[in-house]
Amino acid sequence: MVEEVMPLVLIRKDGTIADILKTNEKGFGKSIERGEIWHVFPETGRLLPLHEGGVFFLSLQRKKKWFEAVVADSYTAIDEKLGGDTQQEQKERTAPSDVQEGRTSGIIGELESLIAERKKSMPEGSYTTHLFSKGNEKIRKKMGEEAVELLLARKREDMIYEASDLLYHLLVLLADEGIAFSDLEKELARRHAPAEA
Repeated sequence: MVEEVMPLVLIRKDGTIADILKTNEKGFGKSIERGEIWHVFPETGRLLPLHEGGVFFLSLQRKKKWFEAVVADSYTAIDEKLGGDTQQEQKERTAPSDVQEGRTSGIIGELESLIAERKKSMPEGSYTTHLFSKGNEKIRKKMGEEAVELLLARKREDMIYEASDLLYHLLVLLADEGIAFSDLEKELARRHAPAEA
């Protein structure tokens, strides 16, 4: 039996529509399980993750005749069509992280803040909520699974995808343990610092 394909509306936190895709119940379930948007690719009809490296959502809900996902305000799938940010502005917004007053900037900092907010509010339909509700051992198990998937990846794009999954789950584990990503940056900076004479 062919599953019914329904619209998947991506909405930014500010309430604007970022994109309209299509997915089905299997795609909805896979999105919740993996913590990223899965959709029916129009050209092939196959169920695939949205974009290389994945697109994480803040919440995902089943409505009566469509699915609705809230994504970060920085999601730019159709911004060019709507006259949104230039590529340079997008690069600046997701510049590599740096340590400032114990906080991480860039996309890592944004994701870390989002995970912390999810841990506090535990919204329904969020994959991050799902992980926190299952407990520390489940988060550690997912970390192990993602590490193995990265080790098994051979193609460059697969390695990028799996490394992104691993990094996301690492951030969830760190949040669960009360460790900031900036603590890792400080430790790496300490190791990299020249030895004093």
